[in-house]
Amino acid sequence: MSEYYSEIRHGLPAPKYAPRPKPTVIPTAAWNEAPLFCLQVNDQWVSHILGVLTALDQPDTWIGTEEEIFLARQQVNEIMLALMSQCPPTRYSLWDDSTVPDTVDSGDNDPVNLWTSFHTSVAGNIHGIRFYKSAANTGEHTGYLYQVDETLLGSLTFADESADGWQTAYFAEPIAINACDVYYVGYYAPNGRYSYSRPFFTAEFPVPPLYADNGLYSYGTPGYFPFDSYEASNYFVDVIFEPTGADYLAE
Repeated sequence: MSEYYSEIRHGLPAPKYAPRPKPTVIPTAAWNEAPLFCLQVNDQWVSHILGVLTALDQPDTWIGTEEEIFLARQQVNEIMLALMSQCPPTRYSLWDDSTVPDTVDSGDNDPVNLWTSFHTSVAGNIHGIRFYKSAANTGEHTGYLYQVDETLLGSLTFADESADGWQTAYFAEPIAINACDVYYVGYYAPNGRYSYSRPFFTAEFPVPPLYADNGLYSYGTPGYFPFDSYEASNYFVDVIFEPTGADYLAE
């Protein structure tokens, strides 16, 4: 194990040729804190390390031989890899299993697609889709993930559903998404009777690194665009999101 891994294990890593941040940036106990704080710690170090990489690309900024700069890049990579191993990615959703919509059964029997528009503060993978189901929301449910430009990124079918409550299905392969881009996650209720709360989306709904923007619906065929909204309703369609460290690693 290199001396740089050893430094990380004891608290504060820094590449040999990079300015060292203040010791207060990452407390020694940070790795034992909640996953969200862990992600925030990563974000702080990512900002610092991306700055180091930018400087390494500017010859006037760094004084050293090509070999020294190459070694500095290797050290940056070691630090980021160690950070991600110490702070493994955690999966996030907008709502937990204890969340219950204000109106569990809408009473609307028409086939309909229900949606949530969302974005994330970091890049990552969407592993699956969740939605809240009333006992009257029967039939086969299909889920969809779209980009804002109406590109379908993936679809799935819910199986082994419970009579009501939160339902979950997973994509065959995780779907990569970009930070800050808008996406739509939805499901098709062939017999209606969806659940909702309103008004709900009077402002952005933050569960960092996930942010829900609006609830939408569309009548028609499964997965049908475009989307409409009504009185800031939330139809409780959710994602299973896992941040990735790949964007942060130096080439």
